[in-house]
Parts: sequence; C-alpha cells; structure tokens
Amino acid sequence: MDNGPTNRQTIGDFIAELNRLGVVLAADGDRLRISAPKGVVDSTLAERIGSLKPMLLQHLRTLTDAESMPITIIARDRPLPLGSVQQRMWLHNQIEPDTVLYNLPAAWRLSGPLDPVAFSSAFDAVVERHEVLRVSIRMDGEVPVQTFAPRRMHTLMTEDMRSIPEDRRDVVLMERLHALRDAAIDLEAGPPYRACLFQLSVHEHVFFLMPHHVVWDGWSFDIFLRDFDALYSAAIAGRQPHLPSLPIQYIDFANWHRAWLDRGNAQKHLPFWTENLAGERPPIEFPIDHPRPPRFSHRGNWEEFTIPGKTLALVAQLASQHHGTPFMVFLAAWMGFVSRIGGQTDVVVGIPIQARQRLEVTDLIGCFVNTLCIRLKLDPAASFSRLLVAVRGACLDAYEHQETPFEMLLDRLSVRRDPSRTPLFQTLFSHQQVGRRVHRIGPLSLAQVHVNPASTPTDLMFAIMEDTTAARAVIHYSTDLFEPRTIHMLRQRFERFLDAALATPECAIANLPLLAGQELAVLEQWGETTAAFPENTRIDQLFDAQAARTPEAIAVRDGDITLSYAQLRDQSNRLAQALRARGVVRGTVVGLCLDRSARLIVSQLAVFKSGAAYVPMDPMYPADRLHFMAADSQICLLITDPQGQQLIDWPTQQLLVLGNDPLAPSASSDRAAASATERGMEAQPEDPAYVIYTSGSSGRPKGVRIPHRAVVNFLTSMARQPGMSGADRLLAVTTPCFDISVLELFLPLIVGAQVVLCRREQSLDGEALAGLLASERITVMQATPSMWRLLIDEGWHGAPGLKALCGGEPLPEDLARELLRRCDSLWNMYGPTETTVWSTCGRIEPPESAGAAVDIHIGRPIANTAVHILDPSGQRCPIGIAGELYIGGAGLALDYLGRPELTAERFVADPFSSDAHARLYRTGDRARWRYDGRLEHQGRIDFQVKVRGHRIEPGEIESVLLEHPNIVRAVVVTREDRPGDVRLTAYLVATREIPSAKALREHLREKLPEYMLPHHYVALDRIPLLPNGKTDRNALPAPTDTFDIPEPNVPDSDTDVRIVQLRQIWMDILGSPVDADDNFFEIGGDSMLALRMITRVQRATGIRFNLIGLATGTLRSLAQELPAPAVGAKSGNGIGSLVRFLFGRRA
Repeated sequence: MDNGPTNRQTIGDFIAELNRLGVVLAADGDRLRISAPKGVVDSTLAERIGSLKPMLLQHLRTLTDAESMPITIIARDRPLPLGSVQQRMWLHNQIEPDTVLYNLPAAWRLSGPLDPVAFSSAFDAVVERHEVLRVSIRMDGEVPVQTFAPRRMHTLMTEDMRSIPEDRRDVVLMERLHALRDAAIDLEAGPPYRACLFQLSVHEHVFFLMPHHVVWDGWSFDIFLRDFDALYSAAIAGRQPHLPSLPIQYIDFANWHRAWLDRGNAQKHLPFWTENLAGERPPIEFPIDHPRPPRFSHRGNWEEFTIPGKTLALVAQLASQHHGTPFMVFLAAWMGFVSRIGGQTDVVVGIPIQARQRLEVTDLIGCFVNTLCIRLKLDPAASFSRLLVAVRGACLDAYEHQETPFEMLLDRLSVRRDPSRTPLFQTLFSHQQVGRRVHRIGPLSLAQVHVNPASTPTDLMFAIMEDTTAARAVIHYSTDLFEPRTIHMLRQRFERFLDAALATPECAIANLPLLAGQELAVLEQWGETTAAFPENTRIDQLFDAQAARTPEAIAVRDGDITLSYAQLRDQSNRLAQALRARGVVRGTVVGLCLDRSARLIVSQLAVFKSGAAYVPMDPMYPADRLHFMAADSQICLLITDPQGQQLIDWPTQQLLVLGNDPLAPSASSDRAAASATERGMEAQPEDPAYVIYTSGSSGRPKGVRIPHRAVVNFLTSMARQPGMSGADRLLAVTTPCFDISVLELFLPLIVGAQVVLCRREQSLDGEALAGLLASERITVMQATPSMWRLLIDEGWHGAPGLKALCGGEPLPEDLARELLRRCDSLWNMYGPTETTVWSTCGRIEPPESAGAAVDIHIGRPIANTAVHILDPSGQRCPIGIAGELYIGGAGLALDYLGRPELTAERFVADPFSSDAHARLYRTGDRARWRYDGRLEHQGRIDFQVKVRGHRIEPGEIESVLLEHPNIVRAVVVTREDRPGDVRLTAYLVATREIPSAKALREHLREKLPEYMLPHHYVALDRIPLLPNGKTDRNALPAPTDTFDIPEPNVPDSDTDVRIVQLRQIWMDILGSPVDADDNFFEIGGDSMLALRMITRVQRATGIRFNLIGLATGTLRSLAQELPAPAVGAKSGNGIGSLVRFLFGRRA
C-alpha cells in the first residue's frame, strides 16, 4: 500500500480507509493494537500509523460508547423514521422544494466496448444491493418516514447522441448534463437519484449519476464504483460477482444511531461545543459584489484549479513536521486566508467529516456525515506554523467530540435564525482523497467529467479532491453575492498565500502576501497620481494673477453688492495693510467671525496677503465654542462685524470690527502689498493658510492646519476635474467653518468665474434656494446630500446646465437618481478636512436601464494624491477587499494645532514612499478599490455598528427606507439607552401619512435581512442639521422622548382569537408558556417541532406557514396570516376550537 491513504481529510477518514483494507485498529490503554490481513500493512503504512499513533488513540477512545451498542437489523414491515442527518436535509427540502443544494452530480467518460444490457443489469444490482437507493420519504401524520421500493427498479435512462454532429456533440452533452443537474429530485416519488447513460460513439459513452445527499456521501462514490466494477465485470463474464455480503443496511444504522442519541450519549459532548462557540460569533464579511439578499438562495457557481504535486509534497512535509495531516495544513491556510480577506480574527469554518467509525458500515452507501465547527481567534502577528499548531489542536478537540450531530448543536445553542446566512459559519472546507478510486469498470477505462453543482451550501466553500499526483480544488460560491471575476482573483490570492505559507511557515499571517507584482503595480498606478501645479505659489497669488487677467470681470455677488476682480483685489490689499498695522505678520493666526459675505472673502484674502492664517468662526456657534477656538488657536486679531462683536467678549486691542461701508479701494493698497513683499513678510507655500476646527471624539474640537501648497494643489486639480471656467457662476451655500467652503470661495476666483453668495437664511429655505439658482443662472453648486435633499423636497425641478457637486456625507442612491434627473452632471466628492477638502472625486453616470441602480462610487484620487487601502496590519488590500483608507500626497495637513500626540496617531509614516518624510493620514473610513479603478466608500469604521454580532452599515438601511414612496428623509443610528441594549433606531420624515412600523418592516424585508431591521421608527418633522449641513446626530431624540410610529389596529393578545388559539398550539407542542411576541425558535422550538406545529395548523385551517417566516416572525405576526375569525365566534381550546373560530364550522 502506498503512502496516499495516510494523507487524509481527518483521522476518522484514515481509519475508515484502513477498515476497507481489512485493517482494524483498537485502543488498549496507551497501546494501539492492529489486526490486518497478511501483507496489507507494509513498512510505509506501518511507519505512518506509528507517526499518527497519538491522534489515532485519541480518536478511538471517543468511540467507546458507540461501540458498546450493537447494530441490529430492524423489521421493514412499517414506515421507518429518518436518520438525524437525513431529517435535516429533508426539512430543508420542505422549506425549498425546488432546491438543488443536495444534488451530488457526477459523470464519467467510458472508453471501450460497452455492453448496454450488462451495464443496466449491473446498475440495477447496485440499487438492489444498497437498499437506501430505493428509498422514498413522505409524511406520516406529523412525522417524516421512509419506505423502500421493490428490489428491481430499472431506473437507468439511456440517450443515443450519435446523430448529433461530432463537433457539437460535447457541447450538447454538457447542456444535457447541466439540465439533469439543475432539476430537483423528488424524494417522495423516488428514486433518490438520477442516472443516465449517453452513447457518443460505438466505443465512447458518458455515465451520469446524481444521487441526493440524503442517501449519499463522498465515500459512497468510492463504494459505488467498486461495486459497479465487480457487478459489471461479472455480468459480461456470465459469472457471480465477488462481493462480500452486507451485514446491515443504512436504515439499520440510522435506527441504531437514533437510539444511541436517545440514550443521551451525545449529551456529554455538548458542554465542549457550547463553551467553544460561546459569545458573539460575528459572521465573516467577505468582499462581496452585491448586497446580501434577505434570504440565502444557495444559487451558486464554481471556480476550479489544480494544486500541483510539488505543492502537495510541501503540504505533506509541513504536516509531518507538526505531527498533523495535510487536511490540517490546508484548513490552516484557508482559515488564515479567510481572516485576511474578511478583516476578522474570530473565524469559524465548517468541516464535513465521515461518520463511519463502525466496521459494519464500511461498505455501505449512505449519508454518514456530520459537520464540525472549527473556531479560532487568530493572531495576525503569529506565524503560519503557530496557526497550524492551533488548527491541529482545534481539530483534535473537535474530533474528540464529533458525536454531537450538527442539528443538535444548532438547537442547543439557540442559534438565532438569520435567513440571509447559514448558521454558525459562512464557509465550509472539505478535503477528500480520491487517489484510490476505481479507474476502470471492467474493460472500460474511466475518466471523470466534471459536472460541478450549480449551488453552494454557504457563501464560500473550498473543496480539495486529492489524487496521487495532484489535487483538484474547487471554490463554490454564492452567485447572489459574488461575480466570477472576484472569485477568480480570490483564487489567485489564495494560491499566493498558500505558496508563501509553505515556503516561509515562520512568517506572520498578516505578512503573507496576497498581491502579485502585476496587481501591486495596478494599485500603485491607481493610487498615486502626479500632475504639475504651481507648488511655490500661494492662494492669494493665484487670485492676483487672475485679477490681472480679468480685472473688470465680476468676482463676487453678495445680494446687492457686486465686486469685480480689481475691486476685490484692492479691498483685500487695503485690509491687509490694516492687518499689518495691527501686528498681523507671518506665522500668526487671525480669527474671522463673519457670516458668508463679500466681507468674508475680502478678509480671507487679506489675511493671506498679510502672511497669516485665518480661523473661520461661525457667528451661529455657541459663545463657549467661539472662545475655545480663539484661545486654542491663539489668534492675534479677531475680525468681525457689529453683530459678531456681540457674540464674543474679546480684548478691544485684538478686535477689528468691519463697518457697513464697503472697504473702499486705496491708492496706497498696492504699495502696501509691495512693501510687505520687500520686507519678506509674505507667507511661504508651506505656511498655514487656515485652521479649521472639527469635532473631536473626546468632545474637544481639534484645529487642522492646512498649508497654502495643499490648497493650491487642490484648487488647480478641481479646476481640471470636475472642472470650472470663467463662464461659470458658482452658488456658495456652505458655512465658512466647513472646509468645503474653500472650493466655493476660492476656486471661482482663480479661473475668472463668479462667486454668488447665498445668505444663511436662504440656504435653509429650499424654495428661496431654488429661486436663487434660477435667478442667478447658476452653473455650479456644491452641497451636502442633506442640503440637496432640502432643495428637492421643496419641489425644485432642476436647472439645465447645472453641475452638481455632492460631498460631506455618503451619497444615497435615491438622491443620486433624483439629481441626475435635474442636473447636467453629478460629481461625488470625498475627502476629510485633514487632506484638504476633497481627495477623490468621480462623476456619477445615469444607469444604463430604467430599473437599474445608480452606480455610487467616490471616483479616483485628485492630482498629487496618494490613496492606499490597508488592512489592520498595514498591508495593501487587494482589489475588491475592504480596509481602512489612508491618504497622502500634496494635500496633507500640517498637523493638529497644539496636539502632537493626536497628530502622531493620525498622521503616520508612509511605508510606500521613497521620501523618508512622507506621511499618510488615517481617515477611519472603510473603502475598497473596485476593478474599474474607482474607489467605493463603505462608511465610517466607527459608524459601522455591530448588533447581535452582525456588522451593519446604517447607510444601507437608510437607502432602502428612502425607496418607500412616503419617506423623504431617513437617518438610522444605534442607541444604547440602557447599558448593553444596543438597538437600531430609524428617524423618518414623510411627505404625507407616515407608514406604520409594520409596513416599514415589510418594506425593508424585501431587500434586507432581519437583523438589519430597526427596532424603533421615530417620526420627525425634519432631520436636525449642523451648521455645515451634516446631520446633527446628537440632536436626534431618544425613542421615548418622542413617539414611535404606532401599529394600526394591532389586535390585543387577550382578545384576538387567532393569537389565543395559536398560542395554545405552541404551548401544547413546546410544553411551556408562550407570549404573543415570542419567536418559536427562541423559546425552545426546533425544526422538527416547527414542522409539527405547521402541520397541525395546516390541518386545522388550510394555511401552511413558511418555515423561513417562522424563523424570523413572532406568534403575533404569524397569527395575522390566519383567516379572520367568523362573526360571533368565541374563544375556546384545542384544534376543534380553532377551526370553529376561523371558519365558523364544527370540527
């Protein structure tokens, strides 16, 4: 015997393989006893058994209880119950009658002379030999049972394809195989498989066999081919086959196993699993391409590849070094890879294992499988070798407790049903040894034709079928979630990860490469942009140059005030002279407590020309905040107007109050500007231009210092894209304390365009804003999504030729759709204050078809900007995989003013730059590169919340809420009004009547899984906004402070007869008290009890509940699905009473 059978998926598989060879192992204390036919155990096999002795002994000791109960043959004179694994699969079939999840398609190309009569006879003989292949399953009252058809069934179909042109034959064949594969198997009608023999030519056939998993496992293929070979060879030779008789059949084992479980033998293993799987089990967030649907459909596809022999040799070598198996090495690689692409350290992977520990079942076809959960909390800094050791330990522990059926584990753990995901794990890993399978059927050579299932049990399943020289690997994936290109890239990255782990097993998991050189080059090309810009020029110099080119052109319109470029230049020069006279010099800071006005722009330019930086101070801010900003930035002068003077108590000698008279031009202003230059008082490009204060997580605002060079780069980049020219008129609507005002106030002034200032009261009035857009013939407007929505809510119909810039908050899909209808072009802008206004931008295009969603992205980096998506260990994330967004380049802020520790925390060294002084800003935003080179923003990392272990992006819920025709504004937040009780709350503004909470939940359920449904729905007249136009989340009231949307006509549980009677049925079945708002599974129900309840209600009312709806609904919600009670009906007890209540007739 070669060394192949020792490299098995699990120790259990290895023992089963030995049993097939007649080798029986037994544990005798610390000794391993071996009984085998002469010559079977050669030196190689003996050495391998010896190396695995500790694991073999540990495994064998777990079987003591099972071995103590003999398997007896039971009578077939009555319908018999299903085995536990069969029952779980059958229940799934009841939930999804058309599912093909449990179809196990296989096909083989047979070359050589084939006797069709002998072939059919041999197939019938296999079906006769293995009783389970003649099973059908039906309901007997409230219980599923199985019965068996007569011994000779003659179920092999045949098709002659010789008439099809040879060049089309294989194509048509695959179409037929796929058609057979994609048709559900009717377990009630039987048989539990589909088989067909296709004749392609005289000496070439293809044999297709697709059993249902309820009667089959991976090992059964080996048994089938071995038996079929023996039976066909005997048939064509006219002799009796040489096959050992079967001591039992699968139903005997299933009955024994049920009795073994009923005796409580599996109970002793439950504490291990409950402890191992305790606590929050966050689902793996794979890099999916499509939103997760509310219900997991199991629709799937596959990507297959070959693992070469040299890799298998390295795997075997590493396994041997760590006293493990190749299965453990592959599983460690898969878990490490999943952790990397999912960005999670707590990983649970399901592994199917063979449950053929009993010698009697070695030669039986049947479903002898269980699924174990391997859970690890990975340390990204740990080496792959340490991960392998941990996986080995976790596997051995799991094998020791493998007797607990997976379905029992689900019930005992009270796993909350989430129809959008598989419970406990979202990925499966399997490893099979197929090298010893039969390669001939009599004189016919056998070559496999791969017919992969068009389904998947989980988000991702990774399966390896290892042969003697190579392994075939298949990644099965959900087509609801993934595109083929993504899976292809994931496959390549896994191969890279595996190769690196095998070559350098002491390397940290976080440092094992996922990227190839080509992908790395693409990311560098996308993420690092370069373009020439006047890097030695200040903002005011750009303006002065434009003023020299177009002195008479209108620069600013502020109501009745109009300033030309020359007037604006002269007034700013005059004020700059006044500032210098008040001691404003290079390196100082000037406070500007002015509203949006011509005076503000004059003052900003004047501050630049004086060599100082300005701090915008919104007159609407509280006095305490204004004082903090002024003191923290150490302003040397405060410029304000008479209204602002009343807001802040500031020393007179440091106060400049601008009167109502416009600042008149002065002949000395040009001389003053020139003299400043001569004295070397002007600012340098690396000096700060302004200090913007943003909210701090500690409650203390932080000042961000932005240099001239960063602003100049930003403005010149914006002039190119999205683009602006002297013909444009921009409407400025943003408070100067919000840094996006920098674009509004300065970009037009460096290209010869007009700035039209919108007064504060106009910006808060949608109707006034719409009027201003029309009257001023505006061509460009920039605003937050909240402000754009304010405009649309007031009935604004749009403006031809308007370029809409949207940023500051995520752009909802529904808003984008509305803006695209109303504007000439729409640009989505992204960037934190710390990297100078916008760092990326992208044009949003209308969808190609009317029903398609708008493609929302944040475009590409602006000029001279570096963008990197990094994982928690600082490694570049591959395309499609999300991580934290880091930004570098010319737009970086100098620092947080007076906050060196915070600066060092957020501005980190750039490991990808050749410049030793280069830095990156950690945005705290989650994003990923798309395959088209654009960036996709996935929200704030700190806004992404976890509710019951699920990572949730509130913006996704908001987007679906806004699809409701009555909802015009929606904000979703998490609240923890009671410690430990985290709840989703939706705040809504409606156009007309607010929908009920029930109606909103039903609306959301169409597109979102249950765990994403808010707990509370709060109606508001309007969403509170901050002065910068963003949502003021702190002003959102607690649900108890306002009113939740009432449910209309919700029947009281004490009077609605449907609730009363349904509660009685639940209590009868569960044997415990039940409340109207209870969920069946959360109060002790399991799948079989649910089926009993559904059957009982159906018999009484004709209404059949959906099992998926039962998993997520309450008794109250389910009762509403029953018919309204008959008039005059009175409450009673039992099924007969329920029938009379609902239909007014006697039961």
